[in-house]
Amino acid sequence: MLEFIGPANPVFYGRAHWAVENLLHQPEKFRETSRQDRLDLVPAADVPVSLIDPADIGRVASALLALEDPTPHNKAMYVLRGADDVTGRDIVAMVEEEIGTEVSNVEFKSTAMIDAPATHGIYPERSIPSIRADCDFVWAGHCTSYGTPTAKEILSLAPPKVTARESFKLLLGGTE
Repeated sequence: MLEFIGPANPVFYGRAHWAVENLLHQPEKFRETSRQDRLDLVPAADVPVSLIDPADIGRVASALLALEDPTPHNKAMYVLRGADDVTGRDIVAMVEEEIGTEVSNVEFKSTAMIDAPATHGIYPERSIPSIRADCDFVWAGHCTSYGTPTAKEILSLAPPKVTARESFKLLLGGTE
């Protein structure tokens, strides 16, 4: 399954997972060289966004598949949000806590991760505008756990549990 985590993954969280893992290699580089690269973050500095962990998505899928009668959910579409909301500044604080120093160069609302697959010929250039358009909703604050919360049907089956901080720690290979 790990072979599907990369910049060419058509599923957002697969690309996001890849991007975060690449960002997380920066602390190792920093520890070796004390040199910081720019930290490119899609989220805005002060606008919250609810990032759902892939494990929470898996729990939802498992719960739906395990239902004795899943017909009420046939062709249903549900909003899934993470267990909490996080801002770009919150993410920077997590990185700073991990590397033990201030992050000196951050670009919030960066689309570098979105543009990279097209630059390298992985995605067709024509697909990038629609992916970028999603950022406008994120930056406007429409993707929060309180603005458009997880569907009540999902909350009763498998509510999201993994917080942004827990997900960050898990990506680093540790536990919260």
